[in-house]
Amino acid sequence: AWDSLPTIARADTIVQDRVTPQFALLYKLNPEWSVFATYSQSLEPQNQVDADGNAAGPVEGAGYEIGIKADAFERRLAATLSLFEIERSNTATRDTVREAQVGRSPLFFFGNTETVQGFEADIAYNPTNAWQVLLTYTWLWQSETTAAQDPTRIGTPFTLTPEETFNVWTKYVVPSGPAKGLELGGGLRWDGGYLLTALIKTGASHRFDLLVRYPLTLAGRRVSLSANLNNVSDEKNLGGGLNWTNPREFTLSASTRF
Repeated sequence: AWDSLPTIARADTIVQDRVTPQFALLYKLNPEWSVFATYSQSLEPQNQVDADGNAAGPVEGAGYEIGIKADAFERRLAATLSLFEIERSNTATRDTVREAQVGRSPLFFFGNTETVQGFEADIAYNPTNAWQVLLTYTWLWQSETTAAQDPTRIGTPFTLTPEETFNVWTKYVVPSGPAKGLELGGGLRWDGGYLLTALIKTGASHRFDLLVRYPLTLAGRRVSLSANLNNVSDEKNLGGGLNWTNPREFTLSASTRF
């Protein structure tokens, strides 16, 4: 572990290194189903330096994942279902209370540990050769500070991090006839709401998008014409970074390759 924080001047350079191992194990139950387990470590540099010249050490991460993979039904279904845990230690967060007390900034809490535990599903299914459905779902039952220099921060949940997210996208490509190659698509994005601050939480939000794309030949060159209708129902959702999502918008575009 990084037991001390270097005090640096602005022109100083810090060099830190670490070997970060990664391990994976896969076992095939049969030709279509497999179980797996992974473990990895990471090292992330931080650039926070407080008003006293104390620099944050790197964030040390450890991740665990176990799950099952499918490649089934004549390869029409590809799916991964997994449980995971990610722990990041030595993170730095602003100490706004002490900044107000001493009149200097920035000041940080160094040495926090953050833990995320959850479930994730990634599914791709082709009911026919012309129709594809993609689905992802994530449920985080823990996403909080689990160790800190300031004991009052232990148990503090993450802000701007939904507990549940769900995305589905489908597209159909006309396989034959006068409209051969016409692509019709649509998708839904949903989240169950998240904390803006420790006391303010958003409600659940969603957004529908639609796509029509058609390939054709113009002047001997293949061109793709696309029409997109985003946020079909004109939802007003507060997205990440405290910015409202874009209102309903319609775009037309053409693309080619040279």
